[in-house]
Amino acid sequence: MTTSFVINLKELWPNSANKFFDSLAAGRPIAINHEGWQADIIRRSGAGLVLDPVDIDKSAELLLQALKNRDWLANAGLAARKLSREEFSRDELAKRLENILQNVVSIKESKL
Repeated sequence: MTTSFVINLKELWPNSANKFFDSLAAGRPIAINHEGWQADIIRRSGAGLVLDPVDIDKSAELLLQALKNRDWLANAGLAARKLSREEFSRDELAKRLENILQNVVSIKESKL
C-alpha cells in the first residue's frame, strides 16, 4: 500500500501528488489522510483508504486492519489498476486533450 499524507489544511486537499498516480498504475492500494478529489475517487472506486487526519488511533486501526486483510488488499489493488487504466491513462488523456483542442479550433474557425 502506498500512503500520501499531508498536514490537516483544507488548502492541501486539491494536491496531485505523483505517488497517487504511481500507486494506481502499479496496482497498489493507496491511503490518504485528507478530503478532496482523491478521497472522492478512492471511496467511489474502492482503490484504497481515506484516513481521519485528526483521530490518529482510529486511522492506525483502520490501516492495520486493511494491511492484514489479503482479500481487501488484492481487491483494492485491482480497483487501483482499473482506475489508472480507465481514468488516468496517458493515451486516453492525450485523446481527450486533442479533442478539446480540435473543438476550440473548430469554434474559432466558425466565428471567422
